[in-house]
Amino acid sequence: MPRRNLEYVSGEVYHLYNRGAGKSPIFAAPDDYYFFTTKIWSYSKSLKIPILACCLMPNHYHLVVMQAADTPTGQLPQRVCNSYSKRFNRRNERSGTLFQGRYRAKHIGTQEYLEQICAYVHLNPVLAGLVREPEHWPYSDYNRWIGSSAVVDPMKAHINLGLKLGEDYRQVVAAVLRDKKESQS
Repeated sequence: MPRRNLEYVSGEVYHLYNRGAGKSPIFAAPDDYYFFTTKIWSYSKSLKIPILACCLMPNHYHLVVMQAADTPTGQLPQRVCNSYSKRFNRRNERSGTLFQGRYRAKHIGTQEYLEQICAYVHLNPVLAGLVREPEHWPYSDYNRWIGSSAVVDPMKAHINLGLKLGEDYRQVVAAVLRDKKESQS
């Protein structure tokens, strides 16, 4: 596979994502989501790559992360997906690739785009018709953003970036959802 041209820069934010090969599901059971989530947070901490937003969908995932140390941000999805794929294949008695090639990465260059992409990530299950409200999807960190979860970001990247949290963020997400619905009608 060709090498990635994106250069990770300290202090910058990136949207990382990938989906199942052939758009196939990558999670077969609730404990698959749990294992993937555990790996994300564990590697995030050990690699010192703050996760700003995450959402796991049946056939893809989204991560919004910050390059905060010398470790390239791309090591996070590589390590998580390698570990997860091995486990998934073993448990489901399958072989071959689970993900559709390498993960994709986009640089998030502005504060406005950062808020929009985080809202997009958290609205994924709503827009896919899986839940009516983002707080009802158990496989995202939306509830951490609005303050109804005990999970706290130990690196406090949200505060450092000046992102809205709590009720302010709930209103940002609601506005993005309204805009999407209006543009579809």
